[in-house]
Amino acid sequence: MFLIKAVRRSIHNVNANRNFSTLVLAEHLSGKLNSNVGSCLTAAAQLNDPTVDVLVHGSADSINSQVEELKKYPGIGTIHTA
Repeated sequence: MFLIKAVRRSIHNVNANRNFSTLVLAEHLSGKLNSNVGSCLTAAAQLNDPTVDVLVHGSADSINSQVEELKKYPGIGTIHTA
């Protein structure tokens, strides 16, 4: 809960003209995305970044379903895999 309040507070303090991009690490376990990924993407979108990139880490066999699930979220620029 503290983390969510801190993120909300920092969102209000961000200048609309940013010089950096946003990268969200998509946490997953047993082939399923963490349920908080959607909240992270929503918070990232409020940072006035036109595109939010996402990183999914794991073997190619284990991350294909996560990549497909992430494609359903609006506002994602690039989905990086490692």
